[in-house]
Amino acid sequence: MSEVIKMPSMYETVKSEEEQKHLLQFTGNWFIDVGILGFVNLMEEVYGWDFKTLQKKINEDKEKVYCSYFPFAYFYKWLSDRNQKVNPKLIEKLKEELEKKKFQDNKDLFDFVWFTFICNLFKELWIRKRSELIYQNEAFTKRGKLKKQYYYKNTKIYLQKIGERENIINEILSKHQNEIEKILKVKKDLNKLKYENLEKLLNSNDESISQELKKLIELLKVKHEEIKKFLNEEWENNVINQQKFTGEESLFYRIPIDSGFYKNFLFFNNYVGNLEQKNSFYNAICSNLDEEEMLKKIDKSVNKFLSSEEEFPNINYTELSTKEFKKQIEYLFVYLLCFTYAFEKYENFGYMTFYSNDLEFSYIINKRLKLYKKKIEESRNPNLIFKVTWQQIIDSLVEYKSSWSLENMYIISYQRLDNQTQENVEYIGIPKLQASILLDDTIRENLNNSIQFRSEKFEGNKYCWLLKEFIKGKPLYPIILSHINLALNEERVPNLSTCLYSLILEANISEFKAEKEKQNGNLFSENYFDNYKSLINEIKEDVRFTSFGAGLINQISKDVDTKKRIARELFNALKAKDKNLFLNILLKNMNENKNLCSNTNLNNWIFNKIIKNNISFEMYGLILTMNLLRGRKNE
Repeated sequence: MSEVIKMPSMYETVKSEEEQKHLLQFTGNWFIDVGILGFVNLMEEVYGWDFKTLQKKINEDKEKVYCSYFPFAYFYKWLSDRNQKVNPKLIEKLKEELEKKKFQDNKDLFDFVWFTFICNLFKELWIRKRSELIYQNEAFTKRGKLKKQYYYKNTKIYLQKIGERENIINEILSKHQNEIEKILKVKKDLNKLKYENLEKLLNSNDESISQELKKLIELLKVKHEEIKKFLNEEWENNVINQQKFTGEESLFYRIPIDSGFYKNFLFFNNYVGNLEQKNSFYNAICSNLDEEEMLKKIDKSVNKFLSSEEEFPNINYTELSTKEFKKQIEYLFVYLLCFTYAFEKYENFGYMTFYSNDLEFSYIINKRLKLYKKKIEESRNPNLIFKVTWQQIIDSLVEYKSSWSLENMYIISYQRLDNQTQENVEYIGIPKLQASILLDDTIRENLNNSIQFRSEKFEGNKYCWLLKEFIKGKPLYPIILSHINLALNEERVPNLSTCLYSLILEANISEFKAEKEKQNGNLFSENYFDNYKSLINEIKEDVRFTSFGAGLINQISKDVDTKKRIARELFNALKAKDKNLFLNILLKNMNENKNLCSNTNLNNWIFNKIIKNNISFEMYGLILTMNLLRGRKNE
């Protein structure tokens, strides 16, 4: 690979305490560090600045980066992620304006970006939201009082235009009910239209409808466009250009933004106006703790991965006060708000990020994975992504000249996170044993597969990424057992190579741990200093010995059905964990084949790996069983 990773040179060139203070680097708090990584990803995605360019920008003018470039990028990304219309030209215009303008202070800088650029970003979405008021009476309470979100200086004009469109809608519904049901594909009488139905009606090109209805729809389009034009002018004049609206009118001009993950931040609250949103976001960026109560502590209210003080009051000795974090991390909430941007979505596996103790190294690995992911997605092979994923990680580690980094890397993943649900959240460290084994290309490549299995917890077949289970220290045998069961029941050939390596790996680790226990906890064993190299050699030697010895069992019969019958009987004995039954079935069937019965290699293997083995005989027994399933029926 052309790219070579080494310890970041910027650490060597920092010349002052001031530069050191503004240096982007991990803190040791994983949930903040992941946010820092997300911040780097966000700024690169929107502005095209890589890690070192961003660091340079921060050193030159950190206030400009955090108080202007960041807020725009944050809202730009929010809209893009929801497939909302964004104007990419605003990015270059923002850069130009920030270079030529002078500002009194950070607040002046932030306010300029908020009204001129962020509000510009949300114009189309705001117009759509305000256009969704189809019927005038929906703007009033049951007591006839105007709802707060519709109060502003031109409310009468706004509601008048809504009323004109409403009259045409009512005429259409009263005179052309059957035709409307056909266009909208509904089977019940419509007394009112929802906004999505209004859009369907306006975009309809059904030529079979009556001329009268066509004229009414055209008139409806005109009235609808008049509302949008009016709202566009209101937004341009009162928000972007003049910024002239009162606090009481602020709710009408609220930026339509929400978040399940960050619901407790005030600027996502549906009941605060534009001005309150602006001030709240600025307070979060600058950690103005006295301005907003929720900014004073770090818990579930600002990050769903953390615990709630109310639910778990005894987890921490004291409240996790933001005040203490702020002393070390100036823009703490910027990073907390970028937490989710550190994660990449992998189909069938959820959201995932790779985190080590070094920011630049974590950034490079995640960036590589993202680039490869785009190429792999075209292949539509869900297994391939993780083959490439771990190949990239190991390649990076080899270039980095440090297996120690793998031992200090974590996989953080989740399936779903919102205000109510945290689904399949995992924080997986890579122990020294697993890290050492993963550095071996052959073992890793064979283990780095997703196989199908059936679990009692789920309906139907599921896929399991074996490498992930291995890293987590979970047993692989039950998964392989289920995989072989599927092969028996559904006439399919199992993934023999992956199963072989998985079972031998687990068998050797089990025996290795048992041997360690016999040593009475002798700390400095031979494997302590050689990073488990001898264990890796034993695994690879065992693969060679077992693949040949156990493979001979396939000669027990030329008939596929006979081999499958024997495999099923052996499988049932393994499920029952009955070693004697397994050996009786095996030897009974081998005795019917004199050549196989006298084969020294097979007999030696069975004696060493099953008869003599009280620790991992089931794993070797399953290897023997699955070798009977090689080939297909009538092949």
